Amino acid sequence: MRVWVWSVAVLVCVCWFDSSLCYPNGSVSISCESMIPVHLPYTANSSSPPYTLSASADTYRPGDSITVTLEVQDATLYFEGFFLQARSSSSPELWPVGKFKVINNNMFTSLTCNSKMNSAVSQANNTKRTKVVLTWEAPNNEKCGDVHFRATVVKSYSKFWLNVTSPSVKLERSPGAPPAVVSWSVLLFCSVSLLVHS
Repeated sequence: MRVWVWSVAVLVCVCWFDSSLCYPNGSVSISCESMIPVHLPYTANSSSPPYTLSASADTYRPGDSITVTLEVQDATLYFEGFFLQARSSSSPELWPVGKFKVINNNMFTSLTCNSKMNSAVSQANNTKRTKVVLTWEAPNNEKCGDVHFRATVVKSYSKFWLNVTSPSVKLERSPGAPPAVVSWSVLLFCSVSLLVHS
């Protein structure tokens, strides 16, 4: 009888431990910076990830909305979990960048990372997926520069990939001084220099 009670106790502990680390509901704020899931004793898969991450635009302006798509490369594949953020390509210390909006709470969990609400998204459950489409809103300033999207993708508890990354989305900076002004200034300087040395 005592052995049976201990067996049940161990089983309950293992089940609780596993579910608390796997976060099937996507509440993975503990991994905000590293984006590494706590799936002990497993580590990230070193093979090329069978997933792609893309953005609907190559450039953005402050406040723009961009569609972000995470999907499988082969229709026979799937993923059960993911963790997605935007990060600055030029200033890695600026993370995460922007925020996600119009989030379906039945499908996704929005997260507050580095005190920024809705700055990351993960799954709301461990349903098998082949594609995820989200809307990202750029910050209202230019300090982050070019950005890229980065995801951790989980196929199963023991198999996941880090740094699934989109191509950079370049910032369209506000125009500076008109080129004509610069050209005339240079021309005037050259003319004065010629007169002085003649």
